[in-house]
Amino acid sequence: MAKVQNIPGLYPRNRTYWLRIVCPLELQPLNGGKRLSFHASLGTTDPGEARVRAIAKRSEFERLWHTQRHQLAPPKLATIPAALREVIAQAVYASEMAADQAERLEKSRAVRMTYGVRVGYVEEDDLNPEGFAAHAIEQLHGQDEIPAPVSKLAPLSPVVRAARDALNKRRVEFVAGAIASGDLLAVLPIAEAAARHLGLSIDWESDDGVATLHAALNGYARARTGAVQKDAGAVVETPAMPTPVAVPQETPRTPQAVKMLRDVVPLWMQRARPGRDGQERTERALRLLEKSGQNYPLKSMTKAHGFALQAWLLDNDARGFGDKTAHNYAGCLLALLNIAVRADLIDKNPWPDLADFEVKGSKKREDFTDEELKKLFGSKLFTEGQWPVVQGIDPQDAYYALLLSLWCGARISEIAQLETADVMVENGIDLFRIHAEAEGSKVKTEESRRKVPISAECIRLGFLEFVQARQDAGDTKLFPTFHKGGKVASGDVFGEWMRVYREAVGTPPGVLNGHHKFRHTIRSRLAAFDVGVEKGDALTGHAARGSSGRTAYTHVKPEEVRVSLNRVTFPFELHRVYQRRQA
Repeated sequence: MAKVQNIPGLYPRNRTYWLRIVCPLELQPLNGGKRLSFHASLGTTDPGEARVRAIAKRSEFERLWHTQRHQLAPPKLATIPAALREVIAQAVYASEMAADQAERLEKSRAVRMTYGVRVGYVEEDDLNPEGFAAHAIEQLHGQDEIPAPVSKLAPLSPVVRAARDALNKRRVEFVAGAIASGDLLAVLPIAEAAARHLGLSIDWESDDGVATLHAALNGYARARTGAVQKDAGAVVETPAMPTPVAVPQETPRTPQAVKMLRDVVPLWMQRARPGRDGQERTERALRLLEKSGQNYPLKSMTKAHGFALQAWLLDNDARGFGDKTAHNYAGCLLALLNIAVRADLIDKNPWPDLADFEVKGSKKREDFTDEELKKLFGSKLFTEGQWPVVQGIDPQDAYYALLLSLWCGARISEIAQLETADVMVENGIDLFRIHAEAEGSKVKTEESRRKVPISAECIRLGFLEFVQARQDAGDTKLFPTFHKGGKVASGDVFGEWMRVYREAVGTPPGVLNGHHKFRHTIRSRLAAFDVGVEKGDALTGHAARGSSGRTAYTHVKPEEVRVSLNRVTFPFELHRVYQRRQA
Protein backbone atom coordinates (compact mmCIF):
# COMPACT_ATOMS: atom_id res chain seq x y z
CA MET A 1 0.00 0.00 0.00
CA ALA A 2 1.38 3.43 -0.91
CA LYS A 3 2.88 5.50 1.86
CA VAL A 4 1.44 8.95 2.54
CA GLN A 5 3.97 11.23 4.17
CA ASN A 6 4.08 14.76 5.56
CA ILE A 7 0.54 14.63 7.01
CA PRO A 8 1.03 14.10 10.76
CA GLY A 9 -0.94 11.14 12.05
CA LEU A 10 -1.97 9.76 8.64
CA TYR A 11 -1.09 6.09 8.17
CA PRO A 12 -2.27 2.92 6.34
CA ARG A 13 -4.14 0.25 8.29
CA ASN A 14 -6.08 -2.77 7.04
CA ARG A 15 -6.03 -1.53 3.44
CA THR A 16 -7.52 1.87 4.31
CA TYR A 17 -6.02 5.10 5.58
CA TRP A 18 -6.50 6.18 9.18
CA LEU A 19 -5.87 9.52 10.87
CA ARG A 20 -4.74 10.26 14.43
CA ILE A 21 -4.99 13.82 15.70
CA VAL A 22 -3.44 14.47 19.11
CA CYS A 23 -4.78 17.38 21.11
CA PRO A 24 -2.02 19.78 22.29
CA LEU A 25 -1.25 19.08 25.93
CA GLU A 26 -2.03 22.61 27.09
CA LEU A 27 -5.50 22.42 25.51
CA GLN A 28 -6.48 18.98 26.80
CA PRO A 29 -8.14 20.41 29.96
CA LEU A 30 -10.47 22.36 27.64
CA ASN A 31 -11.30 19.20 25.67
CA GLY A 32 -12.45 16.86 28.39
CA GLY A 33 -8.89 15.85 29.30
CA LYS A 34 -8.70 13.68 26.17
CA ARG A 35 -5.33 13.17 24.47
CA LEU A 36 -6.73 12.08 21.10
CA SER A 37 -9.04 14.54 19.40
CA PHE A 38 -9.65 12.18 16.48
CA HIS A 39 -8.65 8.60 15.66
CA ALA A 40 -10.64 6.84 12.97
CA SER A 41 -10.61 5.50 9.43
CA LEU A 42 -10.87 8.05 6.62
CA GLY A 43 -12.82 5.53 4.57
CA THR A 44 -10.58 5.51 1.52
CA THR A 45 -7.81 3.39 0.03
CA ASP A 46 -6.66 6.16 -2.33
CA PRO A 47 -3.59 8.04 -1.01
CA GLY A 48 -4.52 11.29 -2.75
CA GLU A 49 -8.04 11.29 -1.36
CA ALA A 50 -6.65 10.36 2.05
CA ARG A 51 -4.44 13.46 2.01
CA VAL A 52 -7.38 15.69 1.11
CA ARG A 53 -9.60 14.27 3.86
CA ALA A 54 -6.79 14.38 6.41
CA ILE A 55 -6.01 18.02 5.67
CA ALA A 56 -9.69 18.94 5.96
CA LYS A 57 -10.09 17.12 9.27
CA ARG A 58 -6.92 18.61 10.74
CA SER A 59 -8.05 22.07 9.64
CA GLU A 60 -11.23 21.67 11.68
CA PHE A 61 -9.24 21.03 14.83
CA GLU A 62 -6.62 23.68 14.07
CA ARG A 63 -9.41 26.29 13.92
CA LEU A 64 -10.80 25.03 17.23
CA TRP A 65 -7.35 25.06 18.87
CA HIS A 66 -6.67 28.56 17.56
CA THR A 67 -9.82 29.80 19.27
CA GLN A 68 -8.98 27.98 22.51
CA ARG A 69 -5.43 29.31 22.56
CA HIS A 70 -6.82 32.80 22.15
CA GLN A 71 -9.00 32.18 25.20
CA LEU A 72 -5.97 31.06 27.24
CA ALA A 73 -3.65 33.79 26.01
CA PRO A 74 -3.15 36.81 28.26
CA PRO A 75 -4.73 40.03 26.94
CA LYS A 76 -2.44 42.15 24.77
CA LEU A 77 -1.20 45.38 26.31
CA ALA A 78 -2.63 48.48 24.66
CA THR A 79 -1.47 50.91 27.36
CA ILE A 80 2.31 50.89 27.58
CA PRO A 81 4.05 53.21 30.06
CA ALA A 82 7.01 55.23 28.78
CA ALA A 83 9.37 53.29 31.04
CA LEU A 84 8.22 49.99 29.51
CA ARG A 85 8.65 51.36 25.98
CA GLU A 86 12.24 52.18 26.85
CA VAL A 87 12.80 48.68 28.23
CA ILE A 88 11.55 47.12 24.98
CA ALA A 89 13.74 49.45 22.90
CA GLN A 90 16.74 48.54 25.04
CA ALA A 91 15.89 44.85 24.61
CA VAL A 92 15.90 45.30 20.81
CA TYR A 93 19.27 47.05 21.01
CA ALA A 94 20.73 44.38 23.31
CA SER A 95 19.46 41.44 21.23
CA GLU A 96 20.81 42.90 17.98
CA MET A 97 24.19 43.65 19.54
CA ALA A 98 24.28 40.09 20.89
CA ALA A 99 23.45 38.74 17.42
CA ASP A 100 26.26 40.84 15.91
CA GLN A 101 28.68 39.59 18.56
CA ALA A 102 27.64 35.99 17.82
CA GLU A 103 28.41 36.53 14.12
CA ARG A 104 31.86 37.83 15.03
CA LEU A 105 32.55 34.88 17.33
CA GLU A 106 31.45 32.35 14.70
CA LYS A 107 33.75 33.50 11.91
CA SER A 108 32.79 30.65 9.62
CA ARG A 109 29.31 32.16 9.32
CA ALA A 110 30.75 35.45 8.08
CA VAL A 111 32.90 33.55 5.58
CA ARG A 112 29.96 31.54 4.25
CA MET A 113 27.66 34.56 4.07
CA THR A 114 30.06 36.80 2.19
CA TYR A 115 31.21 33.90 0.00
CA GLY A 116 27.62 33.35 -1.15
CA VAL A 117 27.43 36.97 -2.27
CA ARG A 118 30.84 37.11 -3.95
CA VAL A 119 30.44 34.02 -6.13
CA GLY A 120 27.06 35.10 -7.42
CA TYR A 121 24.70 32.70 -5.63
CA VAL A 122 22.76 35.74 -4.42
CA GLU A 123 22.19 38.91 -6.36
CA GLU A 124 21.90 42.21 -4.52
CA ASP A 125 18.38 43.55 -4.66
CA ASP A 126 15.98 45.38 -2.36
CA LEU A 127 15.76 42.59 0.17
CA ASN A 128 15.86 43.48 3.83
CA PRO A 129 19.57 42.95 4.67
CA GLU A 130 18.61 40.45 7.38
CA GLY A 131 16.77 38.30 4.83
CA PHE A 132 19.50 39.02 2.31
CA ALA A 133 22.22 37.66 4.62
CA ALA A 134 20.23 34.55 5.53
CA HIS A 135 19.40 33.98 1.84
CA ALA A 136 23.09 34.16 0.97
CA ILE A 137 23.84 31.28 3.30
CA GLU A 138 20.75 29.33 2.28
CA GLN A 139 21.77 29.36 -1.39
CA LEU A 140 25.08 27.72 -0.51
CA HIS A 141 23.41 24.48 0.55
CA GLY A 142 23.70 21.90 -2.20
CA GLN A 143 26.63 23.66 -3.89
CA ASP A 144 29.73 21.60 -4.59
CA GLU A 145 32.15 24.35 -3.61
CA ILE A 146 31.74 25.41 0.02
CA PRO A 147 34.29 27.65 1.78
CA ALA A 148 36.41 25.84 4.34
CA PRO A 149 35.79 26.65 8.03
CA VAL A 150 37.99 29.38 9.43
CA SER A 151 39.83 29.12 12.74
CA LYS A 152 38.22 30.94 15.64
CA LEU A 153 41.62 32.46 16.44
CA ALA A 154 42.70 33.49 12.93
CA PRO A 155 41.77 36.90 11.51
CA LEU A 156 39.24 37.29 8.73
CA SER A 157 40.71 37.87 5.31
CA PRO A 158 40.56 41.43 3.89
CA VAL A 159 38.04 40.27 1.29
CA VAL A 160 35.68 38.85 3.92
CA ARG A 161 36.09 41.90 6.15
CA ALA A 162 35.28 44.22 3.26
CA ALA A 163 32.18 42.21 2.38
CA ARG A 164 31.00 42.15 6.00
CA ASP A 165 31.63 45.89 6.37
CA ALA A 166 29.61 46.54 3.22
CA LEU A 167 26.72 44.44 4.50
CA ASN A 168 26.66 46.24 7.86
CA LYS A 169 26.68 49.62 6.11
CA ARG A 170 23.81 48.43 3.97
CA ARG A 171 21.96 47.50 7.16
CA VAL A 172 22.47 51.04 8.48
CA GLU A 173 21.09 52.46 5.23
CA PHE A 174 18.11 50.14 5.44
CA VAL A 175 17.25 51.26 9.00
CA ALA A 176 17.75 54.91 8.09
CA GLY A 177 15.30 54.48 5.24
CA ALA A 178 12.81 52.81 7.58
CA ILE A 179 13.06 55.72 10.05
CA ALA A 180 12.67 58.28 7.26
CA SER A 181 9.62 56.56 5.76
CA GLY A 182 8.07 55.42 9.04
CA ASP A 183 8.36 51.76 8.01
CA LEU A 184 7.59 50.09 11.34
CA LEU A 185 7.21 46.67 9.72
CA ALA A 186 11.01 46.66 9.39
CA VAL A 187 11.38 46.32 13.15
CA LEU A 188 8.12 44.55 14.07
CA PRO A 189 9.51 40.95 14.12
CA ILE A 190 12.50 42.04 16.22
CA ALA A 191 10.32 44.03 18.64
CA GLU A 192 7.91 41.10 18.92
CA ALA A 193 10.76 38.74 19.81
CA ALA A 194 12.10 41.20 22.40
CA ALA A 195 8.63 41.56 23.96
CA ARG A 196 8.24 37.79 24.16
CA HIS A 197 11.64 37.57 25.84
CA LEU A 198 10.33 39.99 28.47
CA GLY A 199 7.14 37.97 28.90
CA LEU A 200 4.93 40.60 27.23
CA SER A 201 2.16 40.47 24.65
CA ILE A 202 1.54 43.82 22.99
CA ASP A 203 -1.16 45.29 20.76
CA TRP A 204 1.19 46.85 18.21
CA GLU A 205 -1.59 48.70 16.38
CA SER A 206 -2.62 50.67 19.45
CA ASP A 207 -1.27 54.22 19.84
CA ASP A 208 1.15 53.09 22.55
CA GLY A 209 2.11 50.06 20.46
CA VAL A 210 3.05 52.31 17.52
CA ALA A 211 5.06 54.57 19.84
CA THR A 212 6.85 51.50 21.16
CA LEU A 213 7.76 50.41 17.62
CA HIS A 214 9.24 53.85 16.94
CA ALA A 215 11.37 53.48 20.07
CA ALA A 216 12.34 49.96 19.02
CA LEU A 217 13.33 51.22 15.57
CA ASN A 218 15.66 53.73 17.21
CA GLY A 219 17.19 50.90 19.29
CA TYR A 220 17.60 48.87 16.11
CA ALA A 221 19.38 51.81 14.45
CA ARG A 222 21.75 52.18 17.43
CA ALA A 223 22.68 48.51 17.17
CA ARG A 224 23.34 48.68 13.44
CA THR A 225 25.48 51.80 13.92
CA GLY A 226 27.36 49.99 16.70
CA ALA A 227 28.14 47.14 14.31
CA VAL A 228 29.67 49.57 11.80
CA GLN A 229 31.73 51.12 14.60
CA LYS A 230 33.01 47.65 15.49
CA ASP A 231 33.97 47.10 11.86
CA ALA A 232 36.15 50.22 12.16
CA GLY A 233 37.88 48.81 15.24
CA ALA A 234 35.95 50.64 17.95
CA VAL A 235 35.19 48.91 21.24
CA VAL A 236 31.40 48.69 21.63
CA GLU A 237 30.12 46.73 24.60
CA THR A 238 27.31 44.20 24.20
CA PRO A 239 24.75 45.06 26.90
CA ALA A 240 22.80 42.50 28.92
CA MET A 241 19.14 41.99 28.17
CA PRO A 242 17.00 44.19 30.44
CA THR A 243 14.58 42.84 33.00
CA PRO A 244 10.90 43.64 32.50
CA VAL A 245 9.17 46.52 34.22
CA ALA A 246 6.25 45.48 36.43
CA VAL A 247 3.03 45.97 34.50
CA PRO A 248 -0.41 45.73 36.10
CA GLN A 249 -2.19 42.68 34.75
CA GLU A 250 -5.86 41.90 34.97
CA THR A 251 -6.43 39.12 37.48
CA PRO A 252 -8.16 36.17 35.81
CA ARG A 253 -11.55 35.21 37.11
CA THR A 254 -11.39 32.60 39.79
CA PRO A 255 -13.77 29.68 39.37
CA GLN A 256 -15.89 29.23 42.44
CA ALA A 257 -15.52 25.43 42.26
CA VAL A 258 -11.77 25.44 42.94
CA LYS A 259 -11.19 23.44 46.12
CA MET A 260 -8.20 21.09 45.66
CA LEU A 261 -4.66 21.88 44.50
CA ARG A 262 -5.29 20.07 41.19
CA ASP A 263 -8.04 22.59 40.46
CA VAL A 264 -5.40 25.34 40.33
CA VAL A 265 -3.74 23.81 37.25
CA PRO A 266 -5.80 25.78 34.64
CA LEU A 267 -4.91 29.07 36.37
CA TRP A 268 -1.25 28.03 36.56
CA MET A 269 -1.21 27.12 32.86
CA GLN A 270 -2.81 30.45 31.99
CA ARG A 271 -0.27 32.44 33.99
CA ALA A 272 2.94 30.40 33.66
CA ARG A 273 2.32 28.99 30.14
CA PRO A 274 4.60 26.01 30.89
CA GLY A 275 6.09 23.74 28.27
CA ARG A 276 5.19 20.09 27.85
CA ASP A 277 7.97 18.99 30.19
CA GLY A 278 6.75 21.30 32.96
CA GLN A 279 3.16 20.15 32.53
CA GLU A 280 4.07 16.48 32.72
CA ARG A 281 6.33 16.98 35.75
CA THR A 282 3.55 18.87 37.56
CA GLU A 283 1.09 16.09 36.76
CA ARG A 284 3.46 13.55 38.29
CA ALA A 285 3.85 15.76 41.36
CA LEU A 286 0.07 15.94 41.80
CA ARG A 287 -0.25 12.17 41.51
CA LEU A 288 2.36 11.78 44.23
CA LEU A 289 0.47 14.26 46.42
CA GLU A 290 -2.75 12.30 45.96
CA LYS A 291 -0.93 9.07 46.78
CA SER A 292 0.75 10.49 49.88
CA GLY A 293 -2.41 10.90 51.93
CA GLN A 294 -1.78 14.66 52.35
CA ASN A 295 -4.09 15.87 49.57
CA TYR A 296 -6.43 18.11 51.57
CA PRO A 297 -8.70 20.92 50.34
CA LEU A 298 -6.77 24.15 49.82
CA LYS A 299 -8.28 25.97 52.80
CA SER A 300 -7.72 22.98 55.08
CA MET A 301 -3.99 22.58 54.40
CA THR A 302 -1.69 23.05 57.40
CA LYS A 303 2.07 23.18 57.98
CA ALA A 304 1.85 19.74 59.55
CA HIS A 305 0.47 18.33 56.28
CA GLY A 306 3.39 19.89 54.38
CA PHE A 307 5.93 18.51 56.85
CA ALA A 308 4.45 15.03 56.48
CA LEU A 309 4.48 15.31 52.67
CA GLN A 310 8.13 16.40 52.68
CA ALA A 311 9.12 13.40 54.80
CA TRP A 312 7.12 11.11 52.47
CA LEU A 313 8.87 12.51 49.37
CA LEU A 314 12.31 12.13 50.99
CA ASP A 315 11.80 8.45 51.73
CA ASN A 316 14.15 7.48 48.89
CA ASP A 317 13.80 3.72 49.29
CA ALA A 318 10.01 3.76 49.30
CA ARG A 319 9.63 6.35 46.52
CA GLY A 320 12.32 5.01 44.19
CA PHE A 321 13.86 8.42 43.46
CA GLY A 322 16.48 10.64 45.07
CA ASP A 323 16.47 13.97 46.86
CA LYS A 324 16.91 16.00 43.67
CA THR A 325 13.77 14.50 42.10
CA ALA A 326 11.88 15.05 45.37
CA HIS A 327 13.01 18.68 45.32
CA ASN A 328 11.72 19.08 41.75
CA TYR A 329 8.29 17.69 42.64
CA ALA A 330 8.09 19.88 45.75
CA GLY A 331 8.86 22.89 43.56
CA CYS A 332 5.97 22.01 41.23
CA LEU A 333 3.51 21.88 44.13
CA LEU A 334 4.84 25.17 45.51
CA ALA A 335 4.30 26.84 42.13
CA LEU A 336 0.63 25.80 42.22
CA LEU A 337 0.25 27.02 45.81
CA ASN A 338 1.76 30.40 44.90
CA ILE A 339 -0.76 30.75 42.06
CA ALA A 340 -3.55 29.89 44.53
CA VAL A 341 -2.36 32.73 46.79
CA ARG A 342 -2.19 35.22 43.91
CA ALA A 343 -5.68 34.21 42.80
CA ASP A 344 -7.06 34.76 46.34
CA LEU A 345 -8.01 31.13 46.75
CA ILE A 346 -6.06 31.03 50.02
CA ASP A 347 -4.63 33.80 52.16
CA LYS A 348 -1.08 32.46 52.35
CA ASN A 349 1.02 29.48 51.28
CA PRO A 350 0.59 26.80 53.98
CA TRP A 351 3.70 24.89 52.83
CA PRO A 352 6.39 27.57 52.30
CA ASP A 353 9.18 25.21 53.43
CA LEU A 354 8.14 22.20 51.33
CA ALA A 355 11.26 22.38 49.14
CA ASP A 356 13.53 23.67 51.91
CA PHE A 357 15.85 20.69 52.35
CA GLU A 358 19.39 19.77 51.39
CA VAL A 359 19.79 17.68 48.26
CA LYS A 360 22.22 14.91 49.10
CA GLY A 361 23.98 12.41 46.90
CA SER A 362 23.14 14.16 43.64
CA LYS A 363 25.42 13.02 40.84
CA LYS A 364 25.76 14.11 37.25
CA ARG A 365 25.76 11.94 34.18
CA GLU A 366 28.95 11.75 32.16
CA ASP A 367 29.87 10.47 28.70
CA PHE A 368 30.32 6.81 27.95
CA THR A 369 34.06 6.12 28.17
CA ASP A 370 35.87 4.56 25.22
CA GLU A 371 36.09 1.31 27.18
CA GLU A 372 32.34 1.32 27.86
CA LEU A 373 31.55 2.03 24.21
CA LYS A 374 33.77 -0.84 23.09
CA LYS A 375 31.87 -3.18 25.41
CA LEU A 376 28.45 -1.92 24.29
CA PHE A 377 29.28 -2.23 20.59
CA GLY A 378 31.71 -5.14 20.75
CA SER A 379 29.26 -7.87 21.77
CA LYS A 380 28.00 -10.62 19.46
CA LEU A 381 24.99 -8.43 18.76
CA PHE A 382 27.26 -6.16 16.71
CA THR A 383 29.87 -8.66 15.52
CA GLU A 384 27.57 -11.54 14.54
CA GLY A 385 24.05 -10.13 14.76
CA GLN A 386 23.24 -12.68 17.46
CA TRP A 387 21.86 -12.05 20.94
CA PRO A 388 19.47 -13.95 23.20
CA VAL A 389 15.87 -12.81 22.93
CA VAL A 390 15.24 -10.99 26.21
CA GLN A 391 11.71 -9.81 27.11
CA GLY A 392 10.64 -10.63 23.56
CA ILE A 393 12.92 -7.98 22.02
CA ASP A 394 14.04 -8.79 18.49
CA PRO A 395 17.87 -8.50 18.40
CA GLN A 396 17.61 -6.62 15.11
CA ASP A 397 15.34 -4.00 16.75
CA ALA A 398 17.89 -3.63 19.55
CA TYR A 399 20.81 -3.43 17.09
CA TYR A 400 19.43 -0.49 15.10
CA ALA A 401 17.90 1.24 18.12
CA LEU A 402 21.32 1.31 19.79
CA LEU A 403 22.97 2.51 16.57
CA LEU A 404 20.54 5.43 16.29
CA SER A 405 21.05 6.22 19.97
CA LEU A 406 24.81 6.40 19.51
CA TRP A 407 24.69 8.61 16.44
CA CYS A 408 21.90 11.05 17.29
CA GLY A 409 21.70 11.23 21.09
CA ALA A 410 17.91 11.10 21.07
CA ARG A 411 16.05 10.29 24.27
CA ILE A 412 15.20 6.64 24.82
CA SER A 413 11.46 7.30 24.44
CA GLU A 414 12.07 9.20 21.19
CA ILE A 415 13.93 6.23 19.70
CA ALA A 416 11.52 3.57 20.94
CA GLN A 417 8.36 5.32 19.68
CA LEU A 418 9.55 5.84 16.08
CA GLU A 419 7.25 4.70 13.30
CA THR A 420 8.24 3.54 9.83
CA ALA A 421 6.58 6.62 8.33
CA ASP A 422 8.84 8.86 10.42
CA VAL A 423 11.84 7.94 8.26
CA MET A 424 11.83 10.08 5.12
CA VAL A 425 13.87 11.93 2.54
CA GLU A 426 13.73 15.72 2.51
CA ASN A 427 15.85 17.93 0.24
CA GLY A 428 17.93 14.87 -0.57
CA ILE A 429 18.68 14.21 3.12
CA ASP A 430 17.74 10.93 4.83
CA LEU A 431 16.25 11.80 8.21
CA PHE A 432 13.66 10.81 10.77
CA ARG A 433 11.06 12.95 12.47
CA ILE A 434 10.43 13.12 16.22
CA HIS A 435 6.93 14.27 17.12
CA ALA A 436 3.94 13.55 19.34
CA GLU A 437 1.22 12.96 16.73
CA ALA A 438 1.34 9.15 16.70
CA GLU A 439 -0.54 7.06 19.23
CA GLY A 440 1.63 6.45 22.28
CA SER A 441 4.17 9.10 21.20
CA LYS A 442 5.19 12.15 23.17
CA VAL A 443 7.93 14.76 23.30
CA LYS A 444 9.53 16.27 26.37
CA THR A 445 9.59 19.88 25.19
CA GLU A 446 8.52 21.87 22.15
CA GLU A 447 12.16 21.94 20.99
CA SER A 448 12.10 18.14 21.03
CA ARG A 449 9.94 18.20 17.88
CA ARG A 450 12.60 18.00 15.22
CA LYS A 451 13.98 16.33 12.13
CA VAL A 452 17.16 14.36 12.76
CA PRO A 453 19.60 13.51 9.92
CA ILE A 454 20.65 9.86 9.67
CA SER A 455 24.43 9.48 9.86
CA ALA A 456 26.38 7.97 7.00
CA GLU A 457 27.54 5.18 9.34
CA CYS A 458 23.95 4.11 10.14
CA ILE A 459 23.17 4.07 6.42
CA ARG A 460 26.31 2.02 5.69
CA LEU A 461 25.23 -0.53 8.30
CA GLY A 462 21.87 -1.07 6.60
CA PHE A 463 19.46 1.09 8.59
CA LEU A 464 17.50 2.26 5.54
CA GLU A 465 17.10 -1.32 4.30
CA PHE A 466 15.90 -2.28 7.79
CA VAL A 467 13.25 0.47 7.58
CA GLN A 468 12.15 -0.64 4.12
CA ALA A 469 11.80 -4.23 5.31
CA ARG A 470 9.61 -3.09 8.19
CA GLN A 471 7.45 -1.10 5.77
CA ASP A 472 7.20 -4.03 3.35
CA ALA A 473 6.08 -6.24 6.23
CA GLY A 474 3.26 -3.78 7.02
CA ASP A 475 4.73 -2.70 10.39
CA THR A 476 3.62 0.71 11.62
CA LYS A 477 6.17 0.85 14.43
CA LEU A 478 9.84 0.88 13.46
CA PHE A 479 10.76 -1.27 16.48
CA PRO A 480 7.58 -3.31 16.99
CA THR A 481 8.95 -5.59 19.71
CA PHE A 482 9.34 -2.53 21.99
CA HIS A 483 5.55 -2.16 22.03
CA LYS A 484 3.53 -4.31 24.41
CA GLY A 485 -0.01 -3.27 23.57
CA GLY A 486 0.11 -0.05 25.59
CA LYS A 487 0.62 -1.84 28.92
CA VAL A 488 4.18 -0.52 29.27
CA ALA A 489 5.66 2.54 27.53
CA SER A 490 7.94 1.56 24.65
CA GLY A 491 10.77 3.63 26.12
CA ASP A 492 10.50 1.72 29.39
CA VAL A 493 10.66 -1.59 27.50
CA PHE A 494 13.79 -0.47 25.64
CA GLY A 495 15.27 0.88 28.89
CA GLU A 496 14.76 -2.40 30.75
CA TRP A 497 16.27 -4.36 27.84
CA MET A 498 19.29 -2.07 27.86
CA ARG A 499 19.69 -2.46 31.62
CA VAL A 500 19.97 -6.23 31.17
CA TYR A 501 22.25 -5.78 28.14
CA ARG A 502 24.59 -3.43 30.02
CA GLU A 503 24.84 -5.94 32.83
CA ALA A 504 25.66 -8.71 30.34
CA VAL A 505 28.45 -6.78 28.57
CA GLY A 506 29.93 -5.47 31.83
CA THR A 507 29.32 -1.71 31.85
CA PRO A 508 28.64 0.07 35.17
CA PRO A 509 25.12 -0.37 36.62
CA GLY A 510 22.79 2.36 37.84
CA VAL A 511 20.38 4.92 36.43
CA LEU A 512 23.12 7.48 35.75
CA ASN A 513 24.94 4.98 33.51
CA GLY A 514 21.98 4.23 31.29
CA HIS A 515 20.80 5.23 27.84
CA HIS A 516 20.79 8.96 28.63
CA LYS A 517 24.59 8.96 28.52
CA PHE A 518 24.36 8.70 24.72
CA ARG A 519 23.09 12.32 24.74
CA HIS A 520 26.14 13.49 26.65
CA THR A 521 28.46 11.37 24.50
CA ILE A 522 27.39 12.72 21.11
CA ARG A 523 27.46 16.31 22.38
CA SER A 524 31.03 15.86 23.62
CA ARG A 525 32.10 14.20 20.36
CA LEU A 526 30.65 17.11 18.36
CA ALA A 527 32.36 19.63 20.64
CA ALA A 528 35.68 17.87 20.06
CA PHE A 529 35.35 18.82 16.39
CA ASP A 530 34.48 22.45 17.25
CA VAL A 531 30.85 21.96 16.25
CA GLY A 532 28.78 24.83 17.67
CA VAL A 533 26.15 24.35 20.37
CA GLU A 534 23.41 25.34 17.92
CA LYS A 535 23.98 22.20 15.86
CA GLY A 536 24.21 20.09 19.01
CA ASP A 537 20.89 21.50 20.25
CA ALA A 538 19.26 20.84 16.86
CA LEU A 539 20.44 17.21 16.95
CA THR A 540 19.46 16.38 20.54
CA GLY A 541 16.38 18.58 20.86
CA HIS A 542 17.64 20.87 23.60
CA ALA A 543 16.18 24.36 23.96
CA ALA A 544 18.46 27.13 22.75
CA ARG A 545 19.81 29.32 25.54
CA GLY A 546 21.42 32.73 25.52
CA SER A 547 20.56 35.96 23.78
CA SER A 548 17.37 36.47 21.83
CA GLY A 549 19.62 36.81 18.79
CA ARG A 550 20.36 33.11 19.16
CA THR A 551 17.04 31.87 20.50
CA ALA A 552 14.87 33.77 18.01
CA TYR A 553 16.97 34.05 14.86
CA THR A 554 19.29 31.03 14.77
CA HIS A 555 17.84 28.18 12.70
CA VAL A 556 19.93 25.11 11.94
CA LYS A 557 19.01 22.91 9.00
CA PRO A 558 19.29 19.09 8.98
CA GLU A 559 21.85 19.17 6.17
CA GLU A 560 24.13 21.35 8.33
CA VAL A 561 23.81 18.92 11.23
CA ARG A 562 24.48 15.95 8.93
CA VAL A 563 27.80 17.42 7.75
CA SER A 564 28.93 17.88 11.36
CA LEU A 565 27.61 14.49 12.43
CA ASN A 566 29.54 12.67 9.73
CA ARG A 567 32.80 14.08 11.10
CA VAL A 568 32.37 12.23 14.41
CA THR A 569 34.33 9.03 15.05
CA PHE A 570 34.20 6.37 17.75
CA PRO A 571 36.93 4.01 19.07
CA PHE A 572 35.70 0.94 17.19
CA GLU A 573 34.75 -0.19 13.69
CA LEU A 574 31.48 -1.95 13.02
CA HIS A 575 30.73 -4.37 10.19
CA ARG A 576 27.34 -4.91 8.67
CA VAL A 577 25.82 -8.08 10.12
CA TYR A 578 22.20 -7.85 8.96
CA GLN A 579 21.01 -8.27 5.41
CA ARG A 580 17.60 -7.13 4.23
CA ARG A 581 14.79 -9.39 5.34
CA GLN A 582 12.32 -10.78 2.88
CA ALA A 583 8.83 -9.40 3.50
